[in-house]
Amino acid sequence: MNRADRNQLIGVLEIPATNIKRDVPAGSDIEVTIEIDQSRLVRTKAYIPILDEEYETVLKLERKGAEPGQLRKDVEQEKKRLEEVRKKAQQTGDQKAQQALNRINQERMEHDLDGSLAAAQQDRDAADKCAKRLLDLQ
Repeated sequence: MNRADRNQLIGVLEIPATNIKRDVPAGSDIEVTIEIDQSRLVRTKAYIPILDEEYETVLKLERKGAEPGQLRKDVEQEKKRLEEVRKKAQQTGDQKAQQALNRINQERMEHDLDGSLAAAQQDRDAADKCAKRLLDLQ
């Protein structure tokens, strides 16, 4: 199952209207190429065959640090959701849900979240660990 809401935006390839010489009909083909080199430089290209034009953007991949205030809100929200899942799984006896909950318990995800969240205010690595563990829990 794909969860697009858990992806991180790393950049945007925009083609300003002023760069396009004529109208492009809706549904026209666009060929997009993404290249990442060893120095983490990302080159994106969009080729529009109907115009025979290529547009390029280059950006440097940089890790965006997790914000402790937002992390706190996200963790609280996810813990509430987890509690609701626990209640529903207990009421319904859903085996798949029980397996997922058991894995969460065995991996001590909540404990890890709490510990890294507490340290996140002063430690960027802890904030990053908290953000990663939050994604794991989600």
